[in-house]
Amino acid sequence: MLNKVIHFQRRMGFGEPLGLQKTSEQSKVSFDSLVDHNAKEKAIHVVEKPELDPTQMRNSEESLKKVFQKSRQETLKLNYAWMEQMIKPEFSIREKMTFFWHDHFACRSRVAYLAQQQNNTIRKNALGSFADLLMAVSKDPAMIQFLNNQQNKKDSPNENFARE
Repeated sequence: MLNKVIHFQRRMGFGEPLGLQKTSEQSKVSFDSLVDHNAKEKAIHVVEKPELDPTQMRNSEESLKKVFQKSRQETLKLNYAWMEQMIKPEFSIREKMTFFWHDHFACRSRVAYLAQQQNNTIRKNALGSFADLLMAVSKDPAMIQFLNNQQNKKDSPNENFARE
């Protein structure tokens, strides 16, 4: 049992946890309680919902640059928050699976808030049913935007979503 616990901690974390040793205390830990302890969920909320001003978007190239510059800064903030959460042992399983599914459902969003929403959607469903995860991601605003779903028209459907 001890080897199973140590193997689990090494595989499901992002590196070996500090102070991991073969102790009699670890051998008393049940595998199920270890999984439960390392699969906690905590959504990340570091990016506020943007207040989009349509006139600002149309005014000038300079104002558009400012909007995208702010979004890049918010994306960095989101990435740092996610990395901090990844290294915490109590979130290791869920974060490892969030990272895995994040790669599987790859999409690019220039709006950091939408990226945060998608990351939280994946996190929430990362350890559950694949069907539930697939449905949640398919309805996620970042994915809909990435696949150009806004271009869908009744007489001329956009095929990106169906193809993906």
